Amino acid sequence: MIVMGEYAAKIPEEVQQGHAEIEWKEIKAARNFYVHVYLSVDWEKIWETIYEKLPQLKRKLAEMRLNDI
Repeated sequence: MIVMGEYAAKIPEEVQQGHAEIEWKEIKAARNFYVHVYLSVDWEKIWETIYEKLPQLKRKLAEMRLNDI
């Protein structure tokens, strides 16, 4: 999740604006949280993110890639 946040921060602003359905700011904010407050991580939230939110994000990114080809 940290790596995803790192890469999300490198996506150009115009690309992010063109794909507003992806929660870019939240991805970057999650990275910052996990890096700086790792002792206070809510593991249930991590579980929810991995099993509920990441599959949705994966689909959105795949759609984004297909639309940009």
